Amino acid sequence: MKLIMSITVLTILSAAGMTATIYVPDDHSTIQEAIDASASGDTIIVRPGRYVGEICFLGKAITLESEKGARRTIIDGGGVTHVFPVVLFYNGEGNDSVLDGFTITNGVTDTSWIRGGIYCDHTSPVIKNNIITGNNTTSGGGCRLWGGSPILINNIITGNKGRYGGGLYIWNWSTPQLVNNTITGNTAEEWGGGMVCQASPVITNTIIWGNTAPQEPGIHVSSGTPDITYSDIEGGWAGAGNFDADPLLVDPANEDFHLSWQSPCRDSGDNSPVTEPVDAENDPRIAAGTVDIGADEFYHHLYHVGDAVPGGTIDLKVIGFPSAPVFAAWGYGKLDPPLQTQHGDLHIWPFVWSGHIGNIPSNGVLTMPVTISSSWNPGDHAPMQALIGPWGGPWTTLTNLDVVTLE
Repeated sequence: MKLIMSITVLTILSAAGMTATIYVPDDHSTIQEAIDASASGDTIIVRPGRYVGEICFLGKAITLESEKGARRTIIDGGGVTHVFPVVLFYNGEGNDSVLDGFTITNGVTDTSWIRGGIYCDHTSPVIKNNIITGNNTTSGGGCRLWGGSPILINNIITGNKGRYGGGLYIWNWSTPQLVNNTITGNTAEEWGGGMVCQASPVITNTIIWGNTAPQEPGIHVSSGTPDITYSDIEGGWAGAGNFDADPLLVDPANEDFHLSWQSPCRDSGDNSPVTEPVDAENDPRIAAGTVDIGADEFYHHLYHVGDAVPGGTIDLKVIGFPSAPVFAAWGYGKLDPPLQTQHGDLHIWPFVWSGHIGNIPSNGVLTMPVTISSSWNPGDHAPMQALIGPWGGPWTTLTNLDVVTLE
């Protein structure tokens, strides 16, 4: 009797239009299976990992988001020639279809097709907090926008290739909005290393720098009138707040696209189009009164780069105000909920190790090599956090929690 009543209640809730939260791989082993099983209004949360295969939203008004961010959650096209892109919006998706927080990579499409890592065909999804990299196709290696009014926010588009438009190809009366994106390190065989426009996008607070092509390595416009303001455009571009200067990213050659302290993009954007309260790393989007240009907001932050393997070395990096002392700590475990302190939330306790690791240099980024113990095993993890400034100081703050997980 109880079982029958439970089934009846679930049926009533379903009929009433209750939305669901679906987890991958807990509820479905692949992202596409989760999309297939979802209904409009649902949220799909993807655990960290690499998921091989293309996905299509199927016209559904769903939110597909990673649990731990783009660097830890990868949608991999497989690196072999396909007809379809890695992510396809093809069935009338609107702004209530959201792709949030993935690395989109290894999309290689046949030259007879022109669909990059992400392809929007007369659709208007929201694409935010993603790293779009390592995709290769004829036009728009990273992303091709063909009609519709998609919105791109807080994305890093880098390391993509195309014959035309290495990073982006925008055409066919598209009216996309691009806010706080970083488009760098893309390559075109002919023109528009960063972007090709045959439409009229509205672009704000965006970096288009360090792209390559034989002709017009930054932006090529064959038709349309791009409205670009408060952006760092290599080669220059007419528009309010625009400038042409090296954005001084921390280490773009090694995929570190954080802003340094000296970056001209810091505190140089336009607050009015900003709708997201945080950047892709969950740092406050407007940290110092005026928004930064690009996908990253300069804010105290702890992270690591390099492969975490037993006996290997990673670089521990802390972003903060120059000359501030930094104390780092490794913990046995995470506090849930965190302990509230005068300097912010403390996420780890007890400490395995803590100590002063140096003062932040003039570029705002302190780097310290850390050797991983050879006694660790794949899957082991260690949470870490840093304190920037002396305990009790008026500007002292605790950083975010970062977790090193051995591969």
